[in-house]
Amino acid sequence: MDSTNTTSTGSEWPLFNKYNEFPLDHIYTFCMFAYWMPHMLRMMKSKGYAKAHHYHRSLLIVHAIVSIIEVVLFHVKSWHLGHDPKANNFDLFLCVIQTITSLVMTERMRFVPRLTLELSRGSFQSMAFMRVLASGLAVYLESTEWHRASIKTLVSFVWVRFLIKWSSKFAGIDTSGQAYSLGLIGGILMGIYEGTYPHGIAIYMGTTLSLLAFDRWASKFDNPVIDSLRFVGLVSHRVEKPSQEPEKPLKKVD
Repeated sequence: MDSTNTTSTGSEWPLFNKYNEFPLDHIYTFCMFAYWMPHMLRMMKSKGYAKAHHYHRSLLIVHAIVSIIEVVLFHVKSWHLGHDPKANNFDLFLCVIQTITSLVMTERMRFVPRLTLELSRGSFQSMAFMRVLASGLAVYLESTEWHRASIKTLVSFVWVRFLIKWSSKFAGIDTSGQAYSLGLIGGILMGIYEGTYPHGIAIYMGTTLSLLAFDRWASKFDNPVIDSLRFVGLVSHRVEKPSQEPEKPLKKVD
């Protein structure tokens, strides 16, 4: 059987159609990364950014480098072969490392109150689950379709940053937390669409809502098991809200 028959069909949107003679998919991805690379470099060099999130700067550097390696490997192979490549064990290894660093950084979000919306954390965790699922199936089934889905889910972070940057243009987005959630959800949906992730919307919604429901239920308890789940970021940390003085009535003015 011709190997090209086993490749994924890709998206129907011409911009992402890898079978065009002109390699739009690769050039488009390169331009997106080139645009956001200065921002990534500033984050990696900034000691204050890592300190604010309570993790070592090396964690962010490993996360960024592994992410870039994954995307570059996929597109170099795809350009060379003329179609999406199959995943191997090394691709799966990179995915696991990238996912672990992502989950650790997600748990550390609780130290940045303006970003600690449960929806943001649940979306990050769902994206990590979807990546490992797609990469695992890509290796097990020797599926190019699942491999593309995993990589494009990773690339969705560029859409996330794009939407966060322009979030102030949209009505109802007034806080950093709202902007972060909008960018994250919109970016993930774009990654699912671009990568033609099989049943991606259903998996994302099902995983995110399940995590949020579990978080709401588990937050009512306080025991060693729940504490361990809080430690890995699956359950929210209890935050003591400062007591607010009752609002004083306005003085009557004659």
